[in-house]
Amino acid sequence: MFGESSKMMKKIKKGEIYMKKIKDSKKEEAMKRVFQLMLQLNENQLTMTEGVMTGMMLEHSLKKPDKVS
Repeated sequence: MFGESSKMMKKIKKGEIYMKKIKDSKKEEAMKRVFQLMLQLNENQLTMTEGVMTGMMLEHSLKKPDKVS
């Protein structure tokens, strides 16, 4: 009787460990996705900043008065 109880406890423990591994892997997947999104956001911000700087330089060059000698 006690042997069966012990076996059942071992199975329950294995199941709990398995469930914990599943949860951890899902957390890891979620964290990887968040990290990918953060990298993409950073890349998009850099692209946008580059575009704004290019636009400002173009605007500045168009506003320069021509020097006539």
